[in-house]
Parts: sequence; C-alpha cells; structure tokens
Amino acid sequence: MLLRRLVLMRHGESEGNRASAGDPMPDEFWLRRAETHALTSRGADQAVAGGRLLREAGLDRHDLYLVSPMRRAMHTAALLGLAEPGWQIAGWLAERAWGPRLRTLDAGQRETFLAAARRESSEDPWFWVPEGGESLAAAASRAYSGLAARIRDRRGASVLVVAHGELIRGLRCLLQPGLDPDSSDNTLGNGQFVCLEWDTADPDQVRVLDPGGQWTTWAPVGYDSEELLRLASGLQPREGRPA
Repeated sequence: MLLRRLVLMRHGESEGNRASAGDPMPDEFWLRRAETHALTSRGADQAVAGGRLLREAGLDRHDLYLVSPMRRAMHTAALLGLAEPGWQIAGWLAERAWGPRLRTLDAGQRETFLAAARRESSEDPWFWVPEGGESLAAAASRAYSGLAARIRDRRGASVLVVAHGELIRGLRCLLQPGLDPDSSDNTLGNGQFVCLEWDTADPDQVRVLDPGGQWTTWAPVGYDSEELLRLASGLQPREGRPA
C-alpha cells in the first residue's frame, strides 16, 4: 500500500442506522436512496466528538483527506473541526450496495428480506451477495483499488478516510492479516476510528490503534509457512498479530 498511516473513521449515527436498529421510520424513508440518509442529532454529536479524539491522538493532520459521497459521511467529515483539510470526495468509498429491493417492499416483506439476508450473510460474510447489490469482498476491493490508485505518487503518505461501517470492515480485512469480516474486533461504532500505521523502515510491519486507544505491537503483514499450516489446521495465529 506504500502508506505511512491510514485512519479509517465511520460516520456518526444516521437515519439508516436507526432503521436497522428497529426504530419505526416513515414510509417515505424507505423510498429514498441510501446516499440521502442524514445524520441524527446524536450522530452529529458523535462526529464532533470524533474530531476531538483525532486531535487528542495527534491524528488530525494528514497528507490526504478522503470522504464518501454519501450525505452522512460528508456531514461527519464537515463536523470533525479539522483545520481546513481540503476534503476530496471519492465515489469508490460509498457504502456497500444492498440493491433496490428494500425500497420496493412493505414492512412485513422488508423484515422477512432482512432476516433472510442476516442468515445467509452469516454463512458466507465475505462473498454473499444481496440481490442487486455487491458482496463485502467486492465493496472492499473497489475501495482498496481506489485508494491504491489515489496514493500511487504519495509514498509514505498519511491519509484520513471518512466512510461506512461495512466498507471499512471489508477494507480492514484486506489490510490487517488474520482479521475476519465477521469478527467483533472488526466492528467500528458510529463516530469511531481505527488507525493503521506501517513502519517506515520496514513496510512489512504494521501496528494498529484500536477504537479503545490501544496500540498493538508491531507485527508482519504476511504469514510464514508454519503459520499458514497452523491457520489451515484451524489454530489461532501467534499472539501479537493485529486483530
């Protein structure tokens, strides 16, 4: 990836998050496209708090500032209170597409659809594809490709990304060895961020600042043959690997 540092921040709580949590929503909400979902007042507060945490961690100044084109992500970025960072909107950072079905179903059909989706995706979280949408692998791959192309001439850059929960979950799987797409360690709350940092002297070493403010130890980005055999046998990788 040739980066020095990558900070991935999830947007604050949105209307869509409240709908997913089971809050009753007006019929017109379900007819709207996902990119129009706005932050809630709580989400706005989370964005402001996230900006404060970035500053406290010394992660408020970067070489490149990228944001998803979806309303909730752009609003979050604007509320971070960073010093005129010059945000660039990147279409490839849009949230994973779930297809148009949810906008065509009534309440009962929607609950049935979502229950089936949860069941099917839990069986194959990386490659399962919702009807008319994209797999987590596909979403992560487009984000990774877009990021790689954007920083091609910025070796050793520090980048801040404001995007979405599922997209970040998939992207982290590509960047952090041993991290599963359905792992609880791979879930950011609204307004939270994670920081990945590569050793400038040895870019094959990475460490991670988790949402709790703790750094992991430096660990290699790849596996040796012994570790591959242990993983293939269903054993856990050695301690100290980012998770």
